Amino acid sequence: MGFGESGVGVRRIDRPVGVRDSESLSIPALQITSARWTHAVGLAGILLCAVVLGMLDRAWAAPIPELEGRLVRAVEVEGLVSVPLRLVENNLRMRAGGAYNADVVRGDITRLTQLDRFSGVEARVVQHADGDVTVVYVVREMPLLTDVQVVGNRSVSDNAVLREARLRAGDPADTFTIREAMMRIERLYRQRGHEFISVDYDREFLTRDNLLLFQVREGPRVRVRGIRFEGNQRLESDLIQRHIESRTALDVLFPIREGHLNSELVTGDEARIREFYRSRGFREAEVGSRIDISPDQRDAIITFIISEGEQFTVNRIEIQGHEVFTARQLLVGMELKPGDIFSTTAQNRARDAIVAMYHRLGHVRCAVDVEFVFVADEPKVNVLVQIDEGRSYTVGTVTIRGNQRTRTDVALHQIRRIEPGRVFDGTGIEATRERFQQSRLFGRPEVTLVDHPTEPDVLDVILQVEERQTGNFSFGGAASSDLGFGGHVTLTQRNFDIEDFPESFDALFRGQAFIGAGQFFRLHLAPGMRYSSYTVDWSEPNFLSTDFSLNLGGGFFQRDQRVYDEDRFNFRLGVGRAFGDVWSAGLRTRIEHIHVGNISPDGATDIFDVRGGNFLVGTSLGVSRSTVKFDPGARMLAVSGSRLGLEIEHVGLGVSDFSFTSFSANFAKYWTLDTDFLDRKTVLVFRSEIGYILPEGNAPIFERRFAGGQQSFRGFQFRGVGPRGVRDDTGGVTEDSIGGDFLFLAGLELTFPIYDQVLRGAVFTDTGTVQSGFGFDEYRVSVGFGLRVLVPFIQAPIAVDLGFPLIKQSTDQTQVFSISADFPF
Repeated sequence: MGFGESGVGVRRIDRPVGVRDSESLSIPALQITSARWTHAVGLAGILLCAVVLGMLDRAWAAPIPELEGRLVRAVEVEGLVSVPLRLVENNLRMRAGGAYNADVVRGDITRLTQLDRFSGVEARVVQHADGDVTVVYVVREMPLLTDVQVVGNRSVSDNAVLREARLRAGDPADTFTIREAMMRIERLYRQRGHEFISVDYDREFLTRDNLLLFQVREGPRVRVRGIRFEGNQRLESDLIQRHIESRTALDVLFPIREGHLNSELVTGDEARIREFYRSRGFREAEVGSRIDISPDQRDAIITFIISEGEQFTVNRIEIQGHEVFTARQLLVGMELKPGDIFSTTAQNRARDAIVAMYHRLGHVRCAVDVEFVFVADEPKVNVLVQIDEGRSYTVGTVTIRGNQRTRTDVALHQIRRIEPGRVFDGTGIEATRERFQQSRLFGRPEVTLVDHPTEPDVLDVILQVEERQTGNFSFGGAASSDLGFGGHVTLTQRNFDIEDFPESFDALFRGQAFIGAGQFFRLHLAPGMRYSSYTVDWSEPNFLSTDFSLNLGGGFFQRDQRVYDEDRFNFRLGVGRAFGDVWSAGLRTRIEHIHVGNISPDGATDIFDVRGGNFLVGTSLGVSRSTVKFDPGARMLAVSGSRLGLEIEHVGLGVSDFSFTSFSANFAKYWTLDTDFLDRKTVLVFRSEIGYILPEGNAPIFERRFAGGQQSFRGFQFRGVGPRGVRDDTGGVTEDSIGGDFLFLAGLELTFPIYDQVLRGAVFTDTGTVQSGFGFDEYRVSVGFGLRVLVPFIQAPIAVDLGFPLIKQSTDQTQVFSISADFPF
């Protein structure tokens, strides 16, 4: 590829490196060529300097004052064999037709060197009679690998080793890159317990054939037989061990967590133990380790050697720079007092508490510095809190940027405590970020505070948002011990706009219609063996730009109840209102037609009483409260907070065939009991549910309360708990439950991590009763354990449980194994 001298391209010179024009002056790092030999003497001093500098760095271009600014007639490259000229040209900034600049040439040499395709890069300058110059880059290509192979590996496959090496045929045979690959392979082996791994390569093959042959000496896998701690007087060994990653072979419950020695892991555990100690106030704690290996190199004992030092406490606290709050108010708010253990955690917590106090009053630019000074000869610190309060601000304008699809008013509905015109509550910034994220329309926005151009006490807010993918089409299958097998097809749009009609079919299929208003739309088709549902739902969270929501929905349901079939059509209309981010209330009306047919002869008389079509019209009022927080690393795992729901419903309006009033309540509370070194949480949850149909009504069987199965009462069959009825054919007792007017369930479940954020274990106890009237005289209790698989693309975790009834009634139907799984395709 060639270009004229007046062009702006790079010309390739195909000649051996080192062959120069007869008028060239050879300089290691920068070569200057003159069209006249008389210039050579004048350049002798420059030549000497260039030689010295070239010896220091062969990839350095020395600036030469006589050449700076001269016209570059051409740019050439010598020495290319297999490297494309285009690749070199894309990394050169010196261009023909421009002015010569030694700094630019130096940068070009650096970029070419960093390509890892050349073992050497030099530049020389040829000066012509008219003063113009030609810049020539001289490169020496690295040889290319013809193949990459591995020998000596037994426990790790060739593909796994080569994948970790990240080298293949056609890559440059660079020694530094090869050594990096060897280190990666050794790290892979150490992670798998081969502590004595060594990796080399055959230099003869590489030199002769450009063949890279890794030679692996695996050595035995070293199992960790014990982990011990020495020197820990104040903290228990069991507590410390929960904060390290190394595990013994005896600790391993699953093969995916093998207890093999990994010295890199041990080194990291030293740092983790040290940080744990310092978080408990042991600011001078130091940790080392010793690894004792058996003579056959197959077993090891890890001993962590701990120097705890003293546990530091707070001696006294001094606060400076405060006017808005008194010292006593700040001391109470910062939750740190003399005598408390002083740690980095306590230091940060105290600072954050004071900042939050000022932020709530509009001092969003306050600065708080919590410093400490060691007390001589005592394990105590004096704490100095220095505060720069700044001024109190009010909120000016709030500007939304980055919303390409979503309407601005929808985004503005997500802001919390930073509405224009109010005192700037700085805690509202984080609350707004969380609210945007919880909306599932946006990610966490970037918040920028800008001084108002004319009012010094006003701050404008700019929210830079990033919209999420809100539409989803999925289909898959489900398996449940309660409802059998089924499939589903679901179309969901969380940013729906019912008024955004498409201009064309093409706009509809490209997702440019029915989007942007923050409404929710869902079409769900789920045929199944025992239960089928076909529903459509739509909701507007801010109806007519108010704080009220409007909800519409309808569907068709089919259920095989073993002794009868139930077909249900329904329509739902609801109005709700949120009171902040915690409380909400709603008023709902439902209209349903229920057809009961295909009744088995051994069915209860209660079923025959409602044979055929039945109408229900009900109105309910509900209140809910939720402070539940989910684990960012496992979004389906609730880790703190509580959820409360209360509802009262009256059925019997208009054409309704039945009249009754029911009350229901549910409550759940979540506690994080422990967080391990991988930020995985052990969570305890308490759940309770109450349902009661007042005795004055005539609730049909399909409206009564039932319990049993994986979702309500494990250890019992689906709907296997509750009173039995009278058989219509013989007058005997039915096998199946006919439901009750009173239900009470309460249970505890502890889940804990087993592997990564994917697999968790569970132990539980379920208790409760279902009875014809209010009472607890037929109480049941079950216990059990199970597994939870949290897969990111599945809406709910896969749950497998084994439940064992401890207290039951003679008519109850028990079931040990239960499973619930949903698999999208």
